[in-house]
Amino acid sequence: VIASSLLALAALVNMFLGMQYQRTDFESITLEPKVAAKAREIALASAEQIFCTQKSFLEFLNSQNPGVRLAAYSVIGSYVKHMPSVYNDGNMKETASAILGSFQEKNPTCHSLMWDSILLFTRRFPESWSTGIIHKIVFPRFWEFLRSGCYGSQRVSYPVLVLFLDSIPLNVISWEKFLDNLFENLWAGRNLSLTSSEDRSAFFKAIEECFLWAINNVP
Repeated sequence: VIASSLLALAALVNMFLGMQYQRTDFESITLEPKVAAKAREIALASAEQIFCTQKSFLEFLNSQNPGVRLAAYSVIGSYVKHMPSVYNDGNMKETASAILGSFQEKNPTCHSLMWDSILLFTRRFPESWSTGIIHKIVFPRFWEFLRSGCYGSQRVSYPVLVLFLDSIPLNVISWEKFLDNLFENLWAGRNLSLTSSEDRSAFFKAIEECFLWAINNVP
């Protein structure tokens, strides 16, 4: 029930707030522009109220049910994309800690939406990296994620590693230590990533992309 409710909310946010209302033949008959604008206004107010009541949906990321966690990533991604104004100084630190620290997610079926929420959040809120959680929470969980072969989501996770690296402000990186950890943990997960030709290809492509990223960014 919880998962279905969260997915329904994500769909409503995407539908009402993720599109520009354009007059169509159908709309001209059944829905006047003012009515459409009013519906959007009501949807926005309701979505904001639900966001506050559910405390940013962060508690659902800790659910024992992977379906609930999957739905939580979906609804968080929808809010970040379409309602970024709900994130502010009052909830940014807690939100950044939960979203950027979600590399502890071990169910590979959740990883696609997990990555979506992480990348959307870091692109929309680059200041979230300065919340003091990077070295205590984010990086340790990220290294464990790599060391564990992405917990089985190699073909989903390896292609987006370089996108995640691109989102990290360069001034928060201690380069020698960071690169040691990056390649050591990435390589440590190789035995879990070579079970199929597709996984092997994704793994070695990720090595190449991370290496090129380092060459292009190290001061």
